[in-house]
Amino acid sequence: VSGLVGEGHVDGHIVGHLQHLVDGQALGVLLLKHMGGQVGVIGHHVHLEGAGQLAHALADAAETGGTVYFPGGRYILTESVTVPTGVELRGCAAAVFSPKDLLGTVLVAETAKGEDQTALIRLEAGAGVSGFSVFYPDQAITADTAVPYPWTIQGLGEGVWAKNICLINAYKGIDFGTYSSQNHYVQYINGSPLKAG
Repeated sequence: VSGLVGEGHVDGHIVGHLQHLVDGQALGVLLLKHMGGQVGVIGHHVHLEGAGQLAHALADAAETGGTVYFPGGRYILTESVTVPTGVELRGCAAAVFSPKDLLGTVLVAETAKGEDQTALIRLEAGAGVSGFSVFYPDQAITADTAVPYPWTIQGLGEGVWAKNICLINAYKGIDFGTYSSQNHYVQYINGSPLKAG
């Protein structure tokens, strides 16, 4: 399995190398690899320093096309990431969770504030996301006191998709309009973006 992460830090706990896939969700990862897709696996509750580990897994998957899979857990992103053409960034959810729950795969956005910043997740043409929630821990509860952030998910080309995504407290949700994103596909999106959807 490609793209294994090294040590990460969350809530004072050290997460070592992910040596074995032992939970039931990992079966899907192994099945995808067996079917020929390049799959990057990220370990549970990991602080992704500079998004380098995730970028490495995405680059591996881009070589042949495939899936970078996050098992259930929380993953802290400190920089934006770009999903390359032919790759899906996928969490464990087969359906959308409620915005009040931090269940399943949760990407915790600890990125730069401000609307002019780069989107948290950018999708190259023919790339997509599915099966996870996004949570901004520094976000306020109401629109009157909301902290501005850039788009959570942004399409950069045609044929992008977003499925089974929960935007728990995003300032700006999904943008498939700034760049030409013809033939995009959106299914089962949940949440209440504070400024734009």
